[in-house]
Amino acid sequence: MGASQSSEEVAAPDAASHDYVPTEEDINRLRSLFFSAIDIPAELIEIILDMAEYWPSVRSERFLDVAVKSARREGSPYPTAEWCYLVSPRVPSHAKFVKAITIQTESCDQGWGGEPEHRGTYNGSWTWFEAAIIRSDDDSIPWWVSGVERSLPVDLYREGLDRSAAERDAALSCEVRLPDLDRSRWHVTSNLTAVKTYKENVVHWTAEDLKDIDDDIPPGHRHARGIYGREADFVNLMQSGDRVALLVMTKFPMWTNNIRQASITVHYSI
Repeated sequence: MGASQSSEEVAAPDAASHDYVPTEEDINRLRSLFFSAIDIPAELIEIILDMAEYWPSVRSERFLDVAVKSARREGSPYPTAEWCYLVSPRVPSHAKFVKAITIQTESCDQGWGGEPEHRGTYNGSWTWFEAAIIRSDDDSIPWWVSGVERSLPVDLYREGLDRSAAERDAALSCEVRLPDLDRSRWHVTSNLTAVKTYKENVVHWTAEDLKDIDDDIPPGHRHARGIYGREADFVNLMQSGDRVALLVMTKFPMWTNNIRQASITVHYSI
């Protein structure tokens, strides 16, 4: 059978458990305090805010158990799965720059399989997550976005079969591509291989991230699970009006990506 999802809702934690996130009003009050009471130059105030990562943000989160399983698909030699679990709100139109992206997941794989030497590590995992930048106006929103925002995660392949080729192509054209690689999906994280215990993973990408691509990854497989090592490019490509999509991925028979909760936070400057 193909990908499946349970209907069991996961209880959301108390909102007070989240770290404090400043509002736009907080930012403006602090700017005024620095400028009027301490007489700090405006350009230095912005440096202080950036060093403290004191930025407003937009956030989305979902608490829902979904089991995404690899399934046969036309045109692919291997069973795969590709679901969208969550989409962030749009970056506000008045945002100057996107400063950082924080993506949190709680998930695990099927609990068995893989190479023996990879079990219990992130190596050799074929259940993972990718992120894409969605850029569209209100008249050209990808066919699956409203469903993910308003109700449930979407199986992009199976539900896409009911859509025309033009609709599927239009949706793909809304994903912002990294020009030198001509790819639009970034690797977020993988599950531990053959571990059936849910684990939280948090990634925080900033506009200044400088990470080398892992030389241990063979060139032919370097981007088989999304773009590695170019997180700053993801942040710097984002503009006002953009959204971030979190994609749940699997490949090869019997691999299952079990996700129970995720959040996306987009931090920006004003």
